[in-house]
Amino acid sequence: MIERLLRKDQPLSADELAAFQACTLCRACETVCPSQVRYVDLYHQAIEAIEVKPKQPLSIRLLLGLATVKRPSQRMLQRLRRFVQMIGLNRLLTHLPLPPQSGWKQMIALLSLPCRAKKISKFSAATPPTQGVTVTLFRGCVTNILETRTHEATIKLLTRLGYDVELADDQTCCGAIHAHNGALAQAKACAKKNREAFARHPGQPIVFNASGCGAFLKEYSVFLGEESGKEESGHAPTTCDILDFLVGTERLDELEFRPLNMRVAVHEPCSQRNVLKNQAAVYQLLSKIPGMEVAELNGNNLCCGAGGTRMLTHPEITEPLRNEKLAGFARSDAQLLISSNTTCALNLASGILEDERKIDVIHPVVLLAKQLV
Repeated sequence: MIERLLRKDQPLSADELAAFQACTLCRACETVCPSQVRYVDLYHQAIEAIEVKPKQPLSIRLLLGLATVKRPSQRMLQRLRRFVQMIGLNRLLTHLPLPPQSGWKQMIALLSLPCRAKKISKFSAATPPTQGVTVTLFRGCVTNILETRTHEATIKLLTRLGYDVELADDQTCCGAIHAHNGALAQAKACAKKNREAFARHPGQPIVFNASGCGAFLKEYSVFLGEESGKEESGHAPTTCDILDFLVGTERLDELEFRPLNMRVAVHEPCSQRNVLKNQAAVYQLLSKIPGMEVAELNGNNLCCGAGGTRMLTHPEITEPLRNEKLAGFARSDAQLLISSNTTCALNLASGILEDERKIDVIHPVVLLAKQLV
C-alpha cells in the first residue's frame, strides 16, 4: 500500500485506507527487519501522500486539541475530570449506547480512572545540592493532565541525587499523538516549539519519563528533516529517558530503599523495546528495592494495543491485545503492574478497571520514589 501511494501515485480504497490506519506503529517490524528499514518514516510519507484523509471522530479531534492547550486550560480540565468522577457522571455515561468506533466509550473509561494530577513546580532545588547540575523535565501533555505522580516521583529522585530540576517554559505536546493520527503539520509544529523551548536551557539534559514521548523526541532530527530536506542533528538537545539517566548517575548506589515484600510484573512498552531499546534499565533499577520479586510480563514482545490513540479509534484491535496482556498478568501472581509509557499504562489500567480489580499500574520511578528512605 505504501509503494502504491509513494511510487505509483495510486489512491487506496476506503477498506485499504482503514487497514493502513489500523497500524499501531509498534515498530516491531523494524526490530526484526534484517535490513533495518525505518518503517515509521515510510508510514509518515504515505500519510502525507494521501490526498483525501478520512475525518477523525469528534473524540479524537477533542483529544488532539487538548494535547496542545495551555497549562491553565489543562488544570481546568483536571478539575473538571475530578468533578465528573465526584458526581458519578462517568458511571452514568458508560450506560449510553455509544458506537465503539466513535472513541467515546474508551474516552469515558479513561475519565473513570483515579485522578492523580497536581500542579508541578517550575523549579525544584536539589536536596542536598551536591551535583551543581540542572536538568530540564519534559512533562508532555497526557501525563501532565492525567498522571502527574510520575513527574513528582521523577523530581523526588533527581533532587535526592543532587540535581536541580526545572520545567522548560512554553513546552508542549511532543507531537507523537498527532503524527499517529496523520496530523503531521501539527506534529512538526509541536516539535519546533519544543526545540525552541529546550534551546532556552542550553547545555541542560532534557529528561523524559514517558517512553512514547521520548521515542518521538529522540527522532525530532529525522522527523523535521523530512520537511526541510536536511538533518538537524547539530541543533538537537540531549534527551534522555529517566531510567537511563538514573542508571548512569554515579550517586545511584547512595540512595537507600525500604524493603518491599511483593511480586511485581514489568510491562515493556513497544516504544521502549523497539525504539529506545533500553528495557534492561527498569530491571536494573527495580533490583535496588530489597525483598521485591520482579518478573517480566508474559508477551512483552507484543504490542498492548494502545498505539497512541488506537485504543480509542480501534477497540476491536486494542481490546484483544490488552486482554491478552492482562491475562498474562493474572497468571503471574503479581500484585503490581509496572509500565514506563503513559498511554500503555492508561490502556492497561482501563482494562483492569473494567474487570473491577484493584490493581495499580504505575511507572517504575513512582515505586522507586515511594520506597526511598
